[in-house]
Amino acid sequence: MPASPNADSEQQTALGHIRIIEVGDIPAAYAIKALADLGADVIKIEPVGGDPNRWLPPFAGNIEHPERSL
Repeated sequence: MPASPNADSEQQTALGHIRIIEVGDIPAAYAIKALADLGADVIKIEPVGGDPNRWLPPFAGNIEHPERSL
């Protein structure tokens, strides 16, 4: 029996029921990326012009990231 009415149409993830608002810097980014990879819904609050950490490894490049940005 599905856990929710939409369980058949949605992929279940370990942290799919958690929403995280990220306002941190590099140490937080590593932890948040791991949580997002496990299915957490992550919304990243960035300064105007974007987060300069986007250009630093391991986040640099056109790699798809699981978090959303504001």
